[in-house]
Amino acid sequence: MLPVVTWTINSNSPPDIPQSSKDVLHLEKDGSLTFIRVPLSYSSHYTVEMTKSGLGKASLQFTLQVFEIIQDVTLSTPSGLAVEGTDRFILQYSMLQGVIEQQTWFFKSTEIKNSSHYLVQQTSLVILRPNRNDTGLYSLQLTNPFSSVMVYRNLTVFYGPDEPILKATPEKIFYVVGDSVSLLCQSDGNPQPTVEWVFNGQKLSGALNRVLDLTNLQTSQGGVYTCSLLNQMTNEKREKNVTLDVYERPSGSPVCSVLSVNNDSLLYECDWMGGTPQATLSFPALNSASRGEGHFKLTLPASANLNGKTVSCQADHPVQQNTCNITARNPNIFLPEMRATVDLDSKMVVSILCVTEASPPAVVSWSNDSGAIANGTTYQISSDTTELKIRDNNISNLILQIFTCTCSNPLGSQARSIQLQGKNTLQSESQHKRVVVWLNDKRFFPCVFWIALWLCYAFSLTCDVNIMESINISKLTFGRTRKTSLNLCTCVSSHYRSLKCNDEV
Repeated sequence: MLPVVTWTINSNSPPDIPQSSKDVLHLEKDGSLTFIRVPLSYSSHYTVEMTKSGLGKASLQFTLQVFEIIQDVTLSTPSGLAVEGTDRFILQYSMLQGVIEQQTWFFKSTEIKNSSHYLVQQTSLVILRPNRNDTGLYSLQLTNPFSSVMVYRNLTVFYGPDEPILKATPEKIFYVVGDSVSLLCQSDGNPQPTVEWVFNGQKLSGALNRVLDLTNLQTSQGGVYTCSLLNQMTNEKREKNVTLDVYERPSGSPVCSVLSVNNDSLLYECDWMGGTPQATLSFPALNSASRGEGHFKLTLPASANLNGKTVSCQADHPVQQNTCNITARNPNIFLPEMRATVDLDSKMVVSILCVTEASPPAVVSWSNDSGAIANGTTYQISSDTTELKIRDNNISNLILQIFTCTCSNPLGSQARSIQLQGKNTLQSESQHKRVVVWLNDKRFFPCVFWIALWLCYAFSLTCDVNIMESINISKLTFGRTRKTSLNLCTCVSSHYRSLKCNDEV
């Protein structure tokens, strides 16, 4: 508050000036007021009143503006970093001294006016909702009648990372083991974001570039790859995922088979194991809706329309499609194979082999005059049921018996009967057809056997031959050599070192 000073013109009395203002205010005798060494605080509005006795008062107002040379102006950012998306950013000036008559703000040499984006205040410039386009050179001009100052400030608006773009090159729906692929992660930001790669939740050490090169891919490298981007100035973070599918075809080719279930149903199987992912398998001709992966089974009741029908298994894998075929058939007509030997215990061993072509493989059941044959001391059936061995010390226990083998699967059966008869004959009967083999007659097919004489007495059985009186048979072997041929392997005479048999069917 400025003091009130009163004085009288041409008065010999000094004016009444407060002591605190005597260094600044000086009154002349003619009524003039002089300001000396005026401080800034005396900038104000002043009123002069003049009074004359009997005539009233007159007044006059004036303004005194005290200026100071502008010095040491600086620009600062009290709001901190300029970050895109924030509400506002402030540029503020300060100075060591000076009285400002006019301030003007510029951005890239263009004067800034109040708008929806800029707000010019007494000592600051407010940028509303700053964005990346506000990055650049800002300047401020301060003036008064005695000085003018221009100051500058480069402003960087930090932003990003933007939404990343993650691209695989070459771009494929899936990759095969051994392929190579490059993953490129792109995103704009200021400063440029740092990159970190993550695979299935685990950081990949050393993978800090925008490009991740994967060579000689393996199935273990299939999964989710994450590109993680970080703005180290703002700590803003973005992530983008890409899934790589790495496939490997199953080894080899699919394998089809058909098995018997309880001898009344057919079990179709298709195998193509391994691979990533596992192959999808189906028998579309049998059931279009049913399928499996890697190993597929389909059970159907046996029926005539399946006999001889070729069925395909469709094996679908992303890398390759494949097929395999299987045909179910009832057992074919067959001829038994027979042989006779002598074991180490001097027992006669007669082996009967019944094998037929069938799919699924036929199961062989055995019987004789007494009924079904089971494994025991006299009768031994092989694990695959195709061979029956009969062991006995006395050949007479074997003759006159009828042995029947029945080969069956769910689609049908075939049976053969074999009879060992007296008078040294062996007969096989089936479907009213009989094969008769004479053990020691000249109707055998040609063969030549040489046997040491010391085997002659191993087993005693008399057989008649036209060229001899009697011989001992030490070993009898019957085997199928052609379609309907049986072979008598060894005859030994107690009187001759060797015997040549002219055999024919």
